[in-house]
Amino acid sequence: MFARHETLRAILDSVLEGRLGRAWISSKAPGSARLSLGCYEIFGGVADPAAARELTREIEAPRELVFGNDPAWKKRLLEIFGARLTDRPMRSFASRAPDESGSLEPELPPATGLAPVRMDARLAAELDRDLAPHAMQVFESVRDFEERGAGYAIVRNGEIASAATTYAVSGRAVEVAISTRPAYRGRGLAFLAASALLRHAASRNLTARWNASNPVSQRLAVRLGLFPDGVCQVLYLA
Repeated sequence: MFARHETLRAILDSVLEGRLGRAWISSKAPGSARLSLGCYEIFGGVADPAAARELTREIEAPRELVFGNDPAWKKRLLEIFGARLTDRPMRSFASRAPDESGSLEPELPPATGLAPVRMDARLAAELDRDLAPHAMQVFESVRDFEERGAGYAIVRNGEIASAATTYAVSGRAVEVAISTRPAYRGRGLAFLAASALLRHAASRNLTARWNASNPVSQRLAVRLGLFPDGVCQVLYLA
């Protein structure tokens, strides 16, 4: 049902492998299903009208509805939610395997004098709304994140100024979440934290994937050495 989804694969596979999130199969049409992880609700299979209503019944805003760029599913979601939906496409980026040719080289980190710190349970507990999206929106607890996820932080004045964490983990890839507190933006801190997390993923032979909806984030992805890997159509439910 989700084999044709070419984007958000780390998130989809994390749910399908039983690592994170939840999955539902419709009782109205067994060929229809929904995956839920963090801010994402992902629909796949047959875009049956009754199944679509059943699978969307408990969804509460704000959410990002993903449908594998399938026009039939987009039509069903628009029928159900109407004007509450806004198009918010994301450009997908991914790292290349170490032995692949043509990989992009990341820029050198900015000379800030700061070093990323590997996140433990104590630091993970400090991730809050200002640093969303982040791993604690998907992992069950800080201990669960410490055991199965990974993250790096730039700490300034006793608080996390910027963080890069694994928003999802599958057998082959990680989905990266990068955020910086408003007071610290524009200083290159996200680049430092994200670079450390990408090195961590590469050391474990995991593809790093990131989905960016705005030009600033997309430029950061290129600076980090990630390459464009498609466009994920998203309907934002407000």
